[in-house]
Formats: sequence, C-alpha cells, structure tokens
Amino acid sequence: MENYLAELEQLLHQLHHSDKEEAMNFYREYVMDADLVTYEQCISELGTPKQLSRKILADYSIKAVSYTHLRAHETDQYLV
Repeated sequence: MENYLAELEQLLHQLHHSDKEEAMNFYREYVMDADLVTYEQCISELGTPKQLSRKILADYSIKAVSYTHLRAHETDQYLV
C-alpha cells in the first residue's frame, strides 16, 4: 500500500503542492478506510497509480479551468 501511494505521489508532480497534498491525504484515508493493504488490492480498487494520477490530474485541470472561467466572467460583469 505504501509503495502504491509513493508511486502515485511521484506521478502527481505537476500539481501545485497544496493540491497534491489534498489529493494524497484523500487517497491515504481512502486506502486506510477501505482496508487496502497490498499493492494488488489498491490496483483492484483504484486502478494503477498511473491511471489514478491521470484521473486526479484531469480533475484538477477541470477545476482550474472552471475557476479561470468563473474569474473571467466576474471581470466581464465589471466591463458592462
């Protein structure tokens, strides 16, 4: 389980530090709550670390785009 999380953390190097910590804390808790003890159990539940990292990076990318769009919309309101 620790190897799985360590590998996942390395694959999330593109995220801002606070976003990476947020994601890692979520999945550490998830793995513990689900009682996933082995690397194989983690893969069975979450996919490979690479698959999960792609999902997380995509989720944070959508979050960033949504935030940027929201901020642009707020700025447009002031221009009217």
